[in-house]
Amino acid sequence: MSKVDFFLKQINFKLKDKPLFYICNDPERALGLEALLKNYHIVCVDDSDLFTYIKLQIGNIFSLENHVGQKNALFRSSAKLLEEESVAEYINNNSKQNERFFQTFKISSRFQKLAERYNATLLNTTSQLNKSFENKLRQYRLLKQYEVNFPPTLISKLKELDYQTLADKLGNSLVIQFDRGHTGTGTVFINSIDEFKSIQQKFPDREARVASRVEGFSYTVNAAVSRNGIYVAGLSYQITGVPELTHLEGGTVGNDFSCRQGISSKLKQQIIEEVTKVGFAMKEAGYKGLFGVDLIVSSDQVYIIEVNARQPASVPFHAKLQLRQDEVPLSIIHIMEFMDLIYDIDPIEYCNKGLEPVSAGQLFLRNVTPERFIVNGKIKTGVYRLQSDNSALIFKEHGTEVKANTIFLDEEKDKPLIFQKEGYSIDSIEDGGFLIASQLQGKQVNQGNEIARIQALQSLVGKDGKPFPWAIEALQAIYEYLR
Repeated sequence: MSKVDFFLKQINFKLKDKPLFYICNDPERALGLEALLKNYHIVCVDDSDLFTYIKLQIGNIFSLENHVGQKNALFRSSAKLLEEESVAEYINNNSKQNERFFQTFKISSRFQKLAERYNATLLNTTSQLNKSFENKLRQYRLLKQYEVNFPPTLISKLKELDYQTLADKLGNSLVIQFDRGHTGTGTVFINSIDEFKSIQQKFPDREARVASRVEGFSYTVNAAVSRNGIYVAGLSYQITGVPELTHLEGGTVGNDFSCRQGISSKLKQQIIEEVTKVGFAMKEAGYKGLFGVDLIVSSDQVYIIEVNARQPASVPFHAKLQLRQDEVPLSIIHIMEFMDLIYDIDPIEYCNKGLEPVSAGQLFLRNVTPERFIVNGKIKTGVYRLQSDNSALIFKEHGTEVKANTIFLDEEKDKPLIFQKEGYSIDSIEDGGFLIASQLQGKQVNQGNEIARIQALQSLVGKDGKPFPWAIEALQAIYEYLR
């Protein structure tokens, strides 16, 4: 029996009489182990092809939008979801009072209080600890005590700062980070005195973290705090600021797990050391379970940029990759830690293996406009392949027709994405191809939120760290189809 099977057996024994409900907006956040956990339920806001496929293949999923038959039925909040009568009914019908586990993507104090009302055992760190480490200013002050390697930094109210003084100390190119932010919204890049004055005049009394803009490659890594030590895995190149896919210069639009630009064996060890320092600081504060770290790899140094004290967004995708590599997913370690199950995994061996490249990547299309994007078209979620023009045609006695669900990348129709089969994760990919998932018809998507994504068991970026043109073209074509 493999370690993965052995650990799953222990978890499933716990879940036999006490089911685990993963509460979220998007069901994708709850994926990774969904086919392996025996009494696992996904409770989500969104209706989507993902919901339909999971319902058919695995069951144990509830979508509020599907239940009420209405898109945009609720402000997207896991806490609000728990307040819905139909959700309470689903949870109570599938568990006994005081005998249920809850897990969510990002904890909040409101969610925590509602979980207490449900008498649920929460498989998340506390909202207080989350806030302590998610706050970028508090995070920096705390982690500097553990000698975590940040870019040269100072913290002050913006009105108290002078650009020239900053430039002399930190360089002309600066990064300003406010206390909170998500997918780039809390980060501003400054390259001139005019840009600095503009942000200074807008937020004069706001305290900010101002740092040197370090040149190098942007990476993110997944990790978990445990009683055995700090487990680090899933090093991925962070694809950011692609103008066709996001409106933010620092906006994240994907991860590539095979790209290792600028990373020597020495820098790999430094990554492990720096993330381990972060993990131990969190552990001493009482934190446990999943967390993520964004970092920059320069020519000879690793700089920590920020810490996410929650399940990183790439964990569902990464868990599938770890299972394919016969590795114990970090998501299993997270669950075992909260369930107080005994496991013996050597952190050093785990970290060294976990940072090896894996041929896989994902790329997101976000709404780049200030207006809400209304999904008017329809694209079937599933596995597609990019093929030649004639392969999209079905030749019949009285003419030709295009295969169902084909997406053309150009007006000449010589670059078709041809639908292969239904599927909601990389588990469905065989013999090439990649997964396309998109929002359902009628959905409204706010600026910066995801419209569609590509997931592949191959690299999606070139040696320059930029996404391959075909991948951007594919997402742009999907945008046009959905618009």
